[in-house]
Amino acid sequence: PLSGAPSTTDNQATATGTWLPIDPRDRISGGPVMVSGNSGVVTITNRSLELTKSVINPTPPTSPGDELSYTLLFQVSDYFTVRDLVIVDVMSDGQDFLSSFTPVLNVTDRAGNVTGAIPAAYYTVVNDAPSVGKTRITFDVSQAMIALGAADGTLQGGRSITPDAGPAQGTITFKATVRDLYKAPPMGPLVTGDSIDNGASITGGV
Repeated sequence: PLSGAPSTTDNQATATGTWLPIDPRDRISGGPVMVSGNSGVVTITNRSLELTKSVINPTPPTSPGDELSYTLLFQVSDYFTVRDLVIVDVMSDGQDFLSSFTPVLNVTDRAGNVTGAIPAAYYTVVNDAPSVGKTRITFDVSQAMIALGAADGTLQGGRSITPDAGPAQGTITFKATVRDLYKAPPMGPLVTGDSIDNGASITGGV
């Protein structure tokens, strides 16, 4: 591919066959009938870089004081090599970053595996950003990889060069605690039915 920008691929199936009615009166010219049909079109979005996230609460249902474990899973397309990886995660009001737990990085590609606690120099936590109550966490993934022993900060897709290799992917795990009160006005308590969320984005160069 000439660009790492998302693209789309369409997929459609066609089925054909012959049908010979049991009742001769239903037959056309005495022979079998050709039948066919098409499925709907399924559009797939192809991405050079993808990010998903999940959360585990070991003591559900979620309530103030609970500890949440977030995992960011990032994957590189088989056909790309990506450098300068940075992830920005924003937690909603109602949560505090758990500073006593150091985020953990685990990355695997054709060059091998690196894993360990992310050095403090390669992640930042900013409270009340981008607005009151929210928390912005920035992970310099490529520099953290180097600090943990990788030869460089790139992730090489399994088919980006020969010979073919396994997938290029990684995870970051960090933790947060659920607050009793919101920080943003009117600073009320968290109550049953409230929602707290977490969104993240990833960037890199190809």
